[in-house]
Amino acid sequence: MNRPAEAEPLFREALAIRARSEGQIRTNNQTALVDLALVLCAQGKHKGAESLLREALDATDGDHAERRAALTKGLVATYDAWHKDDSDGGFDEKARELRSQLPESSAEGQSN
Repeated sequence: MNRPAEAEPLFREALAIRARSEGQIRTNNQTALVDLALVLCAQGKHKGAESLLREALDATDGDHAERRAALTKGLVATYDAWHKDDSDGGFDEKARELRSQLPESSAEGQSN
């Protein structure tokens, strides 16, 4: 992701196309949503990334444990990056709280 500012509108367009064709955020278009969140995070737009990841997480039911864990890891990574930019914002605590909710195998390698 060498040029996230250029990638952002393309990911937004991909997400809009999927949303129009499928309706609400569903598992099928969560990938586009997560990709956009990564692009936003790479630009330091952590609040936007957090919002997208939370939206995807909220749209994922309990039957998709693997997907929920991946989205939660994305949120942890977002909070870790946000903490580097704003060490007084409490984002390290948010990341720690989410890490504690991950299954042991998913949480490995996520502690900072």
